Amino acid sequence: MVSVCMVTYNHEKFIAQAIESVLMQKTDFSFELVIGEDCSTDNTRKIVVEYKRRYPDKIKLLLAEKNLGAGRNFVQTIKACRGKYIALLEGDDYWTDNYKLQKQVDTLESNSAYVICFHNADVFYEDKTRKSHLHNNMNLRNELTIEDLFHGSNIICTSSCCFRNNLFEEFPQWYLEVAAGDWVLHVLNAQYGKLVFLPQTMSVYRVNAGSTWNSKNRLQRLKKSLSAREHINQHFSYKYNRAIGKVIAQWSIEVAKLEKKEGDLESANQFYQKALQALWSITPFPLALILKIYISYHFPYLERLFMFSERVARKI
Repeated sequence: MVSVCMVTYNHEKFIAQAIESVLMQKTDFSFELVIGEDCSTDNTRKIVVEYKRRYPDKIKLLLAEKNLGAGRNFVQTIKACRGKYIALLEGDDYWTDNYKLQKQVDTLESNSAYVICFHNADVFYEDKTRKSHLHNNMNLRNELTIEDLFHGSNIICTSSCCFRNNLFEEFPQWYLEVAAGDWVLHVLNAQYGKLVFLPQTMSVYRVNAGSTWNSKNRLQRLKKSLSAREHINQHFSYKYNRAIGKVIAQWSIEVAKLEKKEGDLESANQFYQKALQALWSITPFPLALILKIYISYHFPYLERLFMFSERVARKI
């Protein structure tokens, strides 16, 4: 009924807790744990091999012969999942509710229009630099649509997600080029139905400084997130351009500010132009015409462009 997709790399401190949190699940259906181990340089492989020895009928182990990278390892592991549903859990996160899978499957089985079920999660900072907090501290509706995924940051914590398998045949060719692969996966699935949110907190997302994503600084993460939005916008032939374009404009402005702060004015100018192009594509005609005139008159003055772009982005 469920395949738990777990990708892992250099998680020797955390992997046992992640696996145990899957094995503790109490369900009235069968489930498998599919682990993609990507040639870790620590003892992660030794640990997962031992778990496979102890639970041969429950665990399916994919041992890469060479390091595939996060994206390829994830795709390979997803494709090995045989269940009607797939639940995601990375090797440094863990579940906290014994009935998490049962609750999510019951919810998905109750309504064929639901394609993704997710819940709240605790965000835990391994280095104790920040206090733990809920991943979703806003009041989300019980039912959501694909458009709810386009408003800013990812509302679906990876460790909370369970979705119908085989909704689309293949990942897009550009999938491995983007870093925000989990968000892209949610969007690709969400085109086929509704999302349902359970307010219970049933997992922990561990912010681990050594992870691929969290090792990047704010500027790097913004650029990667922007790239994912641009690919998705093109993938859907700009069907959701108003929602996605607004985020592209806002984030491009933030990137431009950071680049300017670091002294790279050429890059800052490029992201300014990206922001203005996005604004141009989503603004009503009278406002867009005013914007175009303003740009053509003031383009040499970078500082004025910053200020004007921010004002427009806030009003849309």
